[in-house]
Amino acid sequence: MFFQSVDIVFYAYNALGLGPATMLNRLLNEVPQHELDRCLFIVPKVDSICIPQQVNALQLPIFPFPIQPFVRLIIDFVLIPVLTLLISPKAFLAFANYFVVPTKCRKIVCLRHSFLVDQSAVATLSSSRKFVEYLRSLTFRATLLSTDQIIVESSLMRDLLASTVSTTIDIVIQHNPLPNVTEELQVDAQIVKMLNAKHNIVYIARFYPHKNHVFLLDLVKENRDLFRASGIRFYVTISSSSHQSRQWLTSV
Repeated sequence: MFFQSVDIVFYAYNALGLGPATMLNRLLNEVPQHELDRCLFIVPKVDSICIPQQVNALQLPIFPFPIQPFVRLIIDFVLIPVLTLLISPKAFLAFANYFVVPTKCRKIVCLRHSFLVDQSAVATLSSSRKFVEYLRSLTFRATLLSTDQIIVESSLMRDLLASTVSTTIDIVIQHNPLPNVTEELQVDAQIVKMLNAKHNIVYIARFYPHKNHVFLLDLVKENRDLFRASGIRFYVTISSSSHQSRQWLTSV
């Protein structure tokens, strides 16, 4: 099954965070039926990733630290190159930021980790976190050496990438799809009522610069009278754990 020729390999073994896992699950469930035979998904074998029966997927186990980094090296530098040689895809899509090894086919990388391009966000981290982000940045830059196209989720990420890395690689914006949270998640009845209210706008996101909370506040300030007259209310979810988020909260 895994050695048949396919057009696209979706490499999502490192899609372990909440954001990438959510996006991956939506993609797995929304691939058109007639496209399924053309795709192979390589995903982590974890509870947060649900593989529909009709999807052609290879699930690889996740091991505890410190074993996992060595397993990842074997997968990236041995297993995946051999597999792509056997199935000869037309395109290889690295779903979450990194894949250093060159491919014989077109290589596409989804950039989702904002710290790779947002130095102002990196500056707020502890010394140990900064070192981790430095290593990730080196891996990402090595990935770019053999990348044909980069997919980002917003114009801000595109501009940050262009200002951080000097590259002629094609950059494409692909906005995240909007889920129907009242159907897909088990949420409190009061929250469901708030989400379904005609004049409520709900923004559920952790506070990072590329999430554009600042833009939302500016929008409300500039159109305050209009929103009040229309009865429009904005609800956001935000943590006060970072300096930037606390600054934003004081300005609300």
